[in-house]
Amino acid sequence: MGEFFLNNASAQLAEIDASGKAFWPSVLLFIYILLPDILAAGIETFFFLCLLLFAGIWWIASREKLPSEISRFAGPLLIVVLIGLLGSEGHRGYDVAKDVWYVTNAALAIIVGYVLMKNMQDMGRFFRVFVIAGTIIAIFYLRPFVLYPVLFKMDIDELRRLSGGGPMTPCISLGVLLVSSMSGIRLFKGNPWLFSICATFCSLAVLLSFSRTMLAALLLISLAVFGWIQFTKFSRLAFIVAAGISLLAVGLMMPVSDIGMHSSLFDKILFSLQEIRVTNYYSMASINEHWRGYEMLRALYTYLLGTPWQYLVGGGFGTNVDLGLFMDLGGERIRFVPILHNGYMYLLVKTGLVGFFLYLLLLYRVTRRGTLMSLSKQRETLYVGRFLVGLGLVFAATTFVIGGMFNKAGMLSTLMLLGALLAYGSRPVSSGEAR
Repeated sequence: MGEFFLNNASAQLAEIDASGKAFWPSVLLFIYILLPDILAAGIETFFFLCLLLFAGIWWIASREKLPSEISRFAGPLLIVVLIGLLGSEGHRGYDVAKDVWYVTNAALAIIVGYVLMKNMQDMGRFFRVFVIAGTIIAIFYLRPFVLYPVLFKMDIDELRRLSGGGPMTPCISLGVLLVSSMSGIRLFKGNPWLFSICATFCSLAVLLSFSRTMLAALLLISLAVFGWIQFTKFSRLAFIVAAGISLLAVGLMMPVSDIGMHSSLFDKILFSLQEIRVTNYYSMASINEHWRGYEMLRALYTYLLGTPWQYLVGGGFGTNVDLGLFMDLGGERIRFVPILHNGYMYLLVKTGLVGFFLYLLLLYRVTRRGTLMSLSKQRETLYVGRFLVGLGLVFAATTFVIGGMFNKAGMLSTLMLLGALLAYGSRPVSSGEAR
């Protein structure tokens, strides 16, 4: 079935619109989505830079004004890079370069998605390439389960360790499929059954990833697309916020309990809030079980050791967090860590309150753009706007647990999709669309 899908998907990718639109953006997008799962992410950054160099030369040669959206949405991240570099003196060069790459890569991905969408000029086409690439990634992720059925008997933790938790792209592809069906965008003209095949493979990949983060991301996107999360309707928004705060409060106030190695996914979902809770770390087992909370506590401690000036701009790129003990991370015993699961603490330690609020400004601008688009009377624009709001919420949530935009490979395709949605929203709006 996978080979059958791949043969038909290649025909879909080869389809060129009768309007004569350029085909190269589709090819590049397809490659960029697949590269993080095939090659080192640094190679992808090199290709990003090549494309942006080409785009920059083209803009200069055409003497057109640089789109303001580039500075509005990628600008905050680039300013974060400058702030991080200001305080990087005295830190190890490799650690500084690594931080620069982490943040810059996020900005590059948004710009690349923006550039590709501007050249495609067709949201349905972008969606189609994204879903096909996401489905291929899902197929490759699912292959070991077909070849080695014994995997189904393994413990969830061991399975996640071997699989890396599963790729995020199939999860976001399900969101794309939902938006396309709600908005009336036809992804596979003449081959509607491909929609069901893509949905099946992507759903299986998400389920067999046993990832709480993916389930939460899919829930946030669904709530936004169906209109349950709308920043224009105060009563509904207040209900969602109150429900979220109540859930968080209950989870954090529950007595701390241990979770066994053979616990179910449902048990782990219930344990999620306790895992990030700062508690009394009375043993190494307790630290391991509440690792994100412990890591956050050590990061906050590092931040508070700084001067008042560093409270504003952080310790600079290259600042490491002292864990206070040696931990086995990725097969290596490490005490000083340069990267954190919590992207907010990552920003606070390295770029202080200024970098922290610049990131919040970016998330605000994303959700605001989506909210304005969702006011459109045009069905496609309305649902794409809701999707943009959903992606903004996904980044806000994932930054807390897996680095969000600073997840160098896992969220790269989602960042490109974000750039594409922003480009779609920047097009001129006709009088018939706005309310």
